[in-house]
Amino acid sequence: MCCSHATRPLVATAGRGARTGGPGFCRPQAEHNIAVLPTSCWRRVMVEWHRKFADRATDHPRAWRVPAPARGGRRTSVLVVGAGPAGVAAAVAAAQAGDRVVLAEATDHLGGQLAVSGSTTRHQQSWRAWRERACHDLRAGAVDVRLNTVIRREDTTGYDHVVIATGAAVRDRPLMTPDHMVVVDAWSVIVRPAPLSGPVLVIDREGEWSAPDAAVTLATHGHAVTLVTAAPVVGHRLAFPLQVRYQQRLAELGGQVLTCYTVVAEHQGACLVLCHGRSGAQRPLPRHLGALVIAGARTARAGLWSQVDGRPHASRAGDAVCPRTVEAAIAQGRKAAVQSVNLPRL
Repeated sequence: MCCSHATRPLVATAGRGARTGGPGFCRPQAEHNIAVLPTSCWRRVMVEWHRKFADRATDHPRAWRVPAPARGGRRTSVLVVGAGPAGVAAAVAAAQAGDRVVLAEATDHLGGQLAVSGSTTRHQQSWRAWRERACHDLRAGAVDVRLNTVIRREDTTGYDHVVIATGAAVRDRPLMTPDHMVVVDAWSVIVRPAPLSGPVLVIDREGEWSAPDAAVTLATHGHAVTLVTAAPVVGHRLAFPLQVRYQQRLAELGGQVLTCYTVVAEHQGACLVLCHGRSGAQRPLPRHLGALVIAGARTARAGLWSQVDGRPHASRAGDAVCPRTVEAAIAQGRKAAVQSVNLPRL
């Protein structure tokens, strides 16, 4: 085969191995100006490509590799505040590098927002897999895990490096509502859907998983649910297959979806109406509405970070910087661990 064919696209065609000379044989096709590659060989090409180029992405979890522990000298002490995906990743990576690590969490469980999403059916499998792996890695690294522990500024002294991974909270965007109306956030509903009564209106303000998950959870518990979003689709920031799956699941449970609608307060909050984003047409809320569930945008918790910002060897990771995906949070947690490993050792 001439050298010019080496730079041309490789097309995998199942079942062509016998006619093209067996596995690994690449025969140029002059009529299409391409080379035909058997499926088995194509898989090897993709594995080799991933090994060479996948780690170059800065947000890829494998991109931040922890250096080997330094020989001699004292061990660095690291305090990680927050036991979500980013905090656990930072603690495990620092422990693997030989540091003494304390992982403090204000609640009684690991996982942060991932634990909240694990309450839903769609995320249970991934949540359980992450929890089992996190517990195993923390035990293997001899990480000192302290649950139900609130860290203040004075508690961060005495550590060589402090990683703030306190996560994000729902951004407060108040909505003027009648006095009798019950208003809750979507995260609370996902964890405890039972206390609500009557028809429920779920307002999607972020376009991610919390609004459709809250709607599905409430519908599963027998509530009459109406999901309202200003976007043309449910969960406009999610992948298209997930959008379709959420809509199908809500339809199976008897829920209603209203797209391109927003909730508007009139007469100084005395009443609420639904306003179409394009035509401006208004329609009343569902009759005998019992509660409003608001899925608002998230914002980083900056309380502790604002107190230690500017201190040498202090860093943030995960949602404490800005809301992000689980994969990106894990990558940033490992990046923070690399910074602790590179500290000077006395």
